[in-house]
Amino acid sequence: MRALCRWMTVAVLLSLAACASQDSEREFRLESGEAVRFLGNVDDERFIDGRAAYLSSNSKTVFDGRFDDKGYPHSGHLAQTLLGEGSELYSLQLIGEFTFDQQNLLIDFLGDFTLVDSQGRVVAEGKNSRWQAPYNKAHPYLSPGNFGLDGKNQYRQYRRHIPLAAEKGRLIEIHRPLAGPFLVDSYFWEGQPQGRVNITAENVGGKSYVVERQYHSGGDDSKQYFYYEPGSFSEIELMGACNSMPTLTVPQNILKAFAYDCEKTKFLAVSPLFKAARVEIHLSDLDNSGSVRRLVVKQKDSNAEMNIDPEALYEGELIPEGAVLKTRADKLISYSHFYRGHAVGIGIDGNAESPHYLQSKWPEADQDMPPKSLLDGLKTQYAAQQKILDNLDVSKASASKDKNEPLKKQLLSAYSEDVSKEDDDISGLQASYQRWQHDGTAKILGWWHGADGSLPGLKQLKKDLQKDLEKWWQQSQNLIHKQAALSCAVKGLSLNDADWQCHLKPSKKAENICHQYYGKSTCNKMLKSLTRKITR
Repeated sequence: MRALCRWMTVAVLLSLAACASQDSEREFRLESGEAVRFLGNVDDERFIDGRAAYLSSNSKTVFDGRFDDKGYPHSGHLAQTLLGEGSELYSLQLIGEFTFDQQNLLIDFLGDFTLVDSQGRVVAEGKNSRWQAPYNKAHPYLSPGNFGLDGKNQYRQYRRHIPLAAEKGRLIEIHRPLAGPFLVDSYFWEGQPQGRVNITAENVGGKSYVVERQYHSGGDDSKQYFYYEPGSFSEIELMGACNSMPTLTVPQNILKAFAYDCEKTKFLAVSPLFKAARVEIHLSDLDNSGSVRRLVVKQKDSNAEMNIDPEALYEGELIPEGAVLKTRADKLISYSHFYRGHAVGIGIDGNAESPHYLQSKWPEADQDMPPKSLLDGLKTQYAAQQKILDNLDVSKASASKDKNEPLKKQLLSAYSEDVSKEDDDISGLQASYQRWQHDGTAKILGWWHGADGSLPGLKQLKKDLQKDLEKWWQQSQNLIHKQAALSCAVKGLSLNDADWQCHLKPSKKAENICHQYYGKSTCNKMLKSLTRKITR
């Protein structure tokens, strides 16, 4: 009898163990159609531990690990496939602890993450990171939505921009044109950065520099501001009475700066591209990111002043873009205008027996001439926006947000007009307009939300908006003129502003340089010689 009892006890235990385990993969489906495929241990259709593939998940969510007492992910490895811009797929891997909040239909994560692109390259990673995802409704067979960073986070990002398609869940876009990697330190809420973001980069020697700060505000009027942090990415000696230097960011295999002249405000550098030469980078030829747009190359008996393509420089190529002037012992060797590394337009050759104008064409780079009407349209737009500012009665400013509402609407009306479709044809014109809209809207909302709704505050805002308007207007004219001049230059001609046509004559800049070195009489003869040579 005692043996029979022992046998019955063993049988019951084996039966219970069988009920709490499942060796083969099973599919669990809700009446609404959502399903999950599970391999592992279950107890009365509640997941205990194993691998769950949520079949109805758009992000192909898979969890492998232990589940909580309600069947939700608790501890283990969760993977999601995220869609990027251009249909590229990214894989998000989360390894750590999960906590399901049934009341708010949220699941929180704390642990390590890795984001991998479609070619298996890690583009971002972090330790002790915090993420969060929503549930549509509470049921363990349902997949959580896409995870996004949430709370205080610090992580490593290997690219300036990781183009995830979903608005929420995107990582920080870094504006400073550096190669990375970057350490990002920020607070996130529902996948969006909040407050100040510190971005740190490491140079070749392993030293870390804060290179950019960003400020993000939440809500419907969410705005972003950023600025580049002063600093340098190479060991540079200070020459003179200054304690710091401007930002300089260049590939050191192309340009190696070794000193900064405080008095003359220029960097001194060497380059393997210019043998036995000293390269000078003047402060006026840098922007606030440390991007270089012009070099002066000094050799034993000759100098070259060259405009270059800043973006190409960051990609590891030094390509002339714009004016290039070469001299020897204060005498002109040559003057050329370059477009993407090709000489175009009318240049000057002073290295021959007698100086002459030199025509250069690049037919493959044919550029459309922007219509003169585009300038007229922008002028009308500028006048309308100017009128709104002129009609602004600053005496109506109040410390009350409600009373300032009409003023806010009046100001914002100047920034509501969509960009012209014609602007798409001019490189940088649309971006300039949108940047003007963005900055103006941010300043207006900042004034309205802030405490300084007083008369002095509105007066300062009006001054700032006027300054921004003039800047946009000047930039827009320059961009249109640049495009028109380029359309002539690739044909070996120059733009005539008066009739907006291409003519066989030097540009104003080439003509001024010619006058400087040879005098008007010689330059007139050079022009006659050019026209005779071309028209023969």
